Amino acid sequence: MTLSTETPVVISQALTVADLGNEAVVLDPASGMYFGLNEVAARILALAHSSTTVGEIVGQLYEEFDVDHAQLTADVSAFVCDLEKRGMIRVG
Repeated sequence: MTLSTETPVVISQALTVADLGNEAVVLDPASGMYFGLNEVAARILALAHSSTTVGEIVGQLYEEFDVDHAQLTADVSAFVCDLEKRGMIRVG
């Protein structure tokens, strides 16, 4: 799946997220699985709560972290695609 910067990202309302400071744990009730998220992944999920786009997520993370913009865009897109495959977010 190819995402553009205008692709909307909406988190599933069924997810249960526990904030652990800079990290988070997510329960996916559909699969019954828990997922541990590092600081950046937790921030992506937090930003997705506001029904944002891939470009807005990348822009916000770029302001918060010292990272290469192209690499950040690729990493965010890959993570969002992975979450979408698991049914944890909706895109498009």
